[in-house]
Amino acid sequence: LRELILIFPLPSTTRYYRSRPLNMLGFLVGHEGRGSLLSLLKQEGLATGLSAGGGDFTSAYSSFEIKIQLTPKGLKRRKKVIQRVFQYIRLLRGKSLPRSVYEEVRRMAEIDYRFDEKIEGTRLVNMFSLLMQIYPLRGVENDPFLITEYRPRLFDSMLFRLIPGNMLALVAARDVKTDQTEPIYGTEYSFNNRSTELLRKWKNLKLHPKLALPKPNPFLPESLEVVEFRGKVRLTYQSLVGLRREALGEDLTKNLEKLVGRNFSGWQELLSAAGFRGEAAEREALEELLAKHALGNPVILRDDSHTRIWYQQDFRFRKPKTRIIFRVRSPLVYDSPRNAVLSQLYSDAVSEDLNEIGYPVKLAGMEYSIGVDKKGINLSFSGYSDRILELVRTVSGQLKRIGINRETFETLVEKRLRRYANFSFQQPYQQAFYYRSLLLEHPKYSLWDYEREIRNITLKDLKKFASRLYGKTFIEGFIYGNLWSDTAEEAVDLLSMELKGGELPNAERLREGVIQINPGTKHTLVKKMEIENSAAVIEVQLDQTTPRLRGTLMVLDTALQPQFYNELRTSQQLGYIVNSGMTELEKTLSLIFLVQSGKYDAATLEQKIDAFLPGFFSTLSEIPEEELETLKESVVNGKLQKATSLSAEAGRLFNIAFEYDARFDYNSEEISAVEKLTREDLRRLVRNYLLPERMRILVLRMVGQEHRSGPVQGNRIESVQAFRKGYPCPHSCLP
Repeated sequence: LRELILIFPLPSTTRYYRSRPLNMLGFLVGHEGRGSLLSLLKQEGLATGLSAGGGDFTSAYSSFEIKIQLTPKGLKRRKKVIQRVFQYIRLLRGKSLPRSVYEEVRRMAEIDYRFDEKIEGTRLVNMFSLLMQIYPLRGVENDPFLITEYRPRLFDSMLFRLIPGNMLALVAARDVKTDQTEPIYGTEYSFNNRSTELLRKWKNLKLHPKLALPKPNPFLPESLEVVEFRGKVRLTYQSLVGLRREALGEDLTKNLEKLVGRNFSGWQELLSAAGFRGEAAEREALEELLAKHALGNPVILRDDSHTRIWYQQDFRFRKPKTRIIFRVRSPLVYDSPRNAVLSQLYSDAVSEDLNEIGYPVKLAGMEYSIGVDKKGINLSFSGYSDRILELVRTVSGQLKRIGINRETFETLVEKRLRRYANFSFQQPYQQAFYYRSLLLEHPKYSLWDYEREIRNITLKDLKKFASRLYGKTFIEGFIYGNLWSDTAEEAVDLLSMELKGGELPNAERLREGVIQINPGTKHTLVKKMEIENSAAVIEVQLDQTTPRLRGTLMVLDTALQPQFYNELRTSQQLGYIVNSGMTELEKTLSLIFLVQSGKYDAATLEQKIDAFLPGFFSTLSEIPEEELETLKESVVNGKLQKATSLSAEAGRLFNIAFEYDARFDYNSEEISAVEKLTREDLRRLVRNYLLPERMRILVLRMVGQEHRSGPVQGNRIESVQAFRKGYPCPHSCLP
C-alpha cells in the first residue's frame, strides 16, 4: 500500500444534483487519457493509478478527494506529485468547464441510464431508500443518474477552493516515519503543517507543457439502433419445461410442443406455426415469454486452418450492445514457467500501453480486456455496437507492440512479485484450492516457479517474446449481440490482419487434463500456514461428466449443502466457513467438502467431515419419494435460470462452444436426466463411487500456526512433484 490522498473541504453540494459540479471536476482531474494528470505521473514513474471525485458529504458540507497510488519513487517524491496536481488545477482554472466536456458527460449519463442493466427486487428497494434521503421523491428514479444543467460558474466556485491552504494530504504506506499512536486502534501516525514557503510555491506554479484537457471522445456512440433480427430461434425441451411453468393454456402448449427442434426466423413465424390468434397486447406478452425460454441457433461464421468463430444475433435483450470474445491460441503461452511469466507480463504491458485509450473507452460505455490462460491470449470487447469495430481495430493494432519504458516495466514486475508473495496470506481454504490445482491439473506451473523466473526477465526479453508470440496461432471466438453477420466478420478480419500468424495445427494446441486418483485411494497433503486459521478440504473424485451423472449429482448437491452446513456449522460450530457441493475440473466431476476454523485444527475438521458422510449417504439412499421430487424440482428450476445480461450470455455461449463441444442445448439433456431420476440412481451413485473401497480422495490440510498437523490416514503427499510422478500424464489423466 502506497497511497496519497488529497482532501479539500467544500460547502455542501447536495442541492446541485442537476449540474453535479464535483462529478465534472472528478471527470477532468481523474481522466486517464493523453495529456491527463495520471498520464504525466506515469511518464515520470511517480504513480500507477489515480481517482478523483466527491468525498464525504452532508447537507452542511462536502469534500473533493484525489487518491493517487504511488510508486516507490512517487512515495519518496510525493511533494512533486502534489505539485503536479496543482499544475493541473491551474490548467483547469484557465479553461473553466468546456461545454464539450459537459455535453460528453451529460450524453453518456443519459445513454447509460437508458441501457445499463437494471436492478430489481430488494436491491432496488434498498437503493431507493438511500436515494430518497438526498433527492426529492418525485425525481428519485431519474435525478441520481442524469445531468441536465450546465453551470460553469458553480463549477468554478468549487474549482477555486482547491488550493494548498485548503488541503489535507494523507500518506499511507508501510515505510513512512511516525511519531504518535492513535489511542483506540493503536494506529501509528504523524502530523505536521507544511511551511508557508511550500504552500506559496504550490500556489504559484507555472503550467506544465504536457498537461492538457481531454480531447473529444472518439468512442462515443452515435447510433443506438437495435437492428432487425435476421437469425433463427428454436424451441427445445428445456424451452417447453420453462413455458409449461408460465400457464399458457393447454391448447397453445400442445401446439408449441409440436414445434420442438424446428428453426424459425422470428416470433411471428413461430406463433403462426403454433396457430396463435390473440390480440396485439397478448401477442407482445407471449413474444416476451418466448424470448425468455427459446434458444438461438448459433452458426459457425468462419472455420478454417486459422480460425473457428461462432456468431449469434441477440434476440433476448434487444439493446444496442455487442460482446466479442476471442482466444488467440499460441503454443508459446504455457510451454514453460518462463514463458508463462512472460505471457502474464505481456498482458500487463499491453494493458498499460492501452491505458490512455482505455479511459475514454470506459467513459463511452465500452469495455475491453486482455488476459492470459494456459491456452492463449484472451481478448474481450463489449459495449455499444456502433463503436465496437473501432474498439477492436484500436486494441488489435497494439497487440504486437510493447511500448512501455523500463520504469513502467519494473513497476509491473513489482506488482507481479507482490501478487506471488501475497499468496501465503490468503485464506487457508483459498490456499488449499491452489494446491489442489497444482496436484491435479496438467500442465500446471507454480507461483514459486514464476517468482524464480520473473527475477531474470528484462524488458528486452519481453519485447522479443511479444515479437514471437503470434508466430503460429489459431483464433477461437464467439460474437454475440446487436450486429449482423457481415459486421461480425469484419471484426474477425481486423484481428486476423493485425496478427498475421502462421497456422497452428491441432496437434500443437495445448490440451488440459486432470489426474485421476486410483479407486480406493486416499492422498493427504499437509501444509503449515503463516496465518492462524486452519482449513480442511476433501475432494472425492467421481467420473467424467455425462448428463445422467451431472443430473444425479445436482440432486445430491441440493440435498447435501443445507445438511452439511447445518450439522458442521450450526450444530457443531466447527468453523465460520463451511461449504460443500459438486465441482467440475475440466470434465472430471467431484464432490468437495470444506471447513475453515480458528478454533479447531485441520485434522479434527477432517475427522468431523469423515464422520458426517456415511450417515448422509445412507439417508440419501432411502430418501422419501416426495422429498426426492422436491429436490428434482429445485434442480430443474435452477437449470431454467437465464443469463441476466448480454455480456454474461456471450460468455456462456463461448464456454459452451469451446469447452463443451458446442452442445448449446445441453440443459435439455440434463433436465431430462433429472426428471427421470429415481432413488435407485442415487443408490447406484453411492455404490459406484462413494463406498470406502471405491472412493478416490484428495485431502488438503492447511494447518494454522498454533494448530497441530495430526496423524495422516492413507498416503501422505510429501511433495507436489512426488505425487505427480506417481500419476504420470497422459496415462493417468483425463480427458
